Amino acid sequence: MELNSLEAIKNAVQSGLGAAFLPVVSIERELASGTIHKPNMIDLGVKRELKLITNPSRYTSKASEAFKKNILPQFSKLNN
Repeated sequence: MELNSLEAIKNAVQSGLGAAFLPVVSIERELASGTIHKPNMIDLGVKRELKLITNPSRYTSKASEAFKKNILPQFSKLNN
């Protein structure tokens, strides 16, 4: 199932439609109230593909260039 928001995913899980992978910060309130359960997973490898989308005809800030040059390569090293 593909849903377009964290709230929609949480509602589906709370309704018993299945399980989901979500950032813990997005479910802290539900964990505290006991409406969502976070199981402990051992040796579970989860990969996520990230995309950087830019418009070549628009101005690119120095911060954006530094992010692309210095930070993004660190993520590719995690997959090697």
